[in-house]
Amino acid sequence: SQAAKAAEAQASGMESRAAAAEAKAVQLSASLDGASGEVRAAEARASAAEARSSAAAAAAEAAEARAKAAEAEVCRLTDLVSAKSGQIQEREAAADKAEAGREDAERRMRQMEQCQQEDQRIAAEALAAEQEQAAAEQQVLLYRALDAETKLIEAEER
Repeated sequence: SQAAKAAEAQASGMESRAAAAEAKAVQLSASLDGASGEVRAAEARASAAEARSSAAAAAAEAAEARAKAAEAEVCRLTDLVSAKSGQIQEREAAADKAEAGREDAERRMRQMEQCQQEDQRIAAEALAAEQEQAAAEQQVLLYRALDAETKLIEAEER
């Protein structure tokens, strides 16, 4: 009778530990769901940054085309000014326009570089989130293994 009571108390303790392990597994599962959401959010940010990077690249290409067109315009105006004395002011205006186009192209190139850096930062965040998710999955597996081992020990004690 006393041995039976001791066995019941021990079984009750094991059940409490198993319940605690199950609660921890549920908590870890919720944490894993949160990490999955963070990964999806990081992927969305990476996609948005990629779109911004593509837009910046297109803008840089357009600026480069405008700069080349401006340079061609400078050459054409230079020939006209050479043929017509006294029109030096036109040549200077065209040169200013080409310089402004070049500065605009440089600014767009800097923007594109910033977008690429943002892409790299977001990719690093996504990798970190994936690593956190993998760690959480490992913990869930560990707790499941502990739960299974606890249940096996309980079964053996019965």
